[in-house]
Amino acid sequence: MARNYSMVLLFICIFLHLILVNCQSSLAPALYVFGDSLSESGNNNFLPTDAKANYTPYGMDVPSGATGRFTNGKTIIDFIAQSLGLPLVPAYLSLSTSDKINIKTGVNYASGASGILPETSTALGMVMSLDKQIKNFRNTVLLKTLTAPAQLKNLSDSIFWVSIGNNDYINNYLKPANYMSSWIYTPQQFANLLVDRLRKGLRNMYILGARKFVVFNIGRLGCIPAIVNSANPKPTTPCVEDVNNLVLLYNTMLPGMIRELERTLIGSIFVHGDAFGLNQTSAEAGNSFH
Repeated sequence: MARNYSMVLLFICIFLHLILVNCQSSLAPALYVFGDSLSESGNNNFLPTDAKANYTPYGMDVPSGATGRFTNGKTIIDFIAQSLGLPLVPAYLSLSTSDKINIKTGVNYASGASGILPETSTALGMVMSLDKQIKNFRNTVLLKTLTAPAQLKNLSDSIFWVSIGNNDYINNYLKPANYMSSWIYTPQQFANLLVDRLRKGLRNMYILGARKFVVFNIGRLGCIPAIVNSANPKPTTPCVEDVNNLVLLYNTMLPGMIRELERTLIGSIFVHGDAFGLNQTSAEAGNSFH
């Protein structure tokens, strides 16, 4: 755990350097978060779903060990916010209408188990897909437009954190008994679909005022214990490389897609977050995930 903790803190420092240098600014006025359980701060506690994020400081105090959280219950998002001099980013569904109007430092729209595709993880109950998260952001913008338009001036200087796509494999493509995607799409077609849907989502965020994005690829899912333990036959390596290779189809296309958006969306800045490369080998990733 200590090794994992240090590695993530190092990554956060690198991230802050990249985003602040690119933005030519010392701090961001707000942080807006879109993603899954790696980023969620409690939205699923308000939804009928088995995928909950009941971790301090957002929910009930339960044993540590959730993906994306450290032993003190904090998320990577908490460290990013604090490093930017911002308070903890509240979950969208936890806010009253008055809070949504008055909050100036960002909102967390992430939903545990969610994916780029709306059907991802629906077998677990209700989660907020990327489209739903962007719709909630649109509602935030609309509400401020009607009541506090001056606050929208900060959107172009705010950071928009997007870390999603893991569950489109874990709780969709890799579960053919529950979802049809692997029957309909080849691995490459499915990766193409995810990239196309993410591109559309990022464009919609830009239309709503977002300009500064950090967009993460997908990590080494083949090294997650649940994937390794359920593999049949059991892998002879620390990770299931067939799963990692599926993810690479998506990851390989992502940088080109965000470069294209940066060229075509005037005033936009995109930073590519490399979750897959945090561990340079699958053996290292297997040890860290365990």
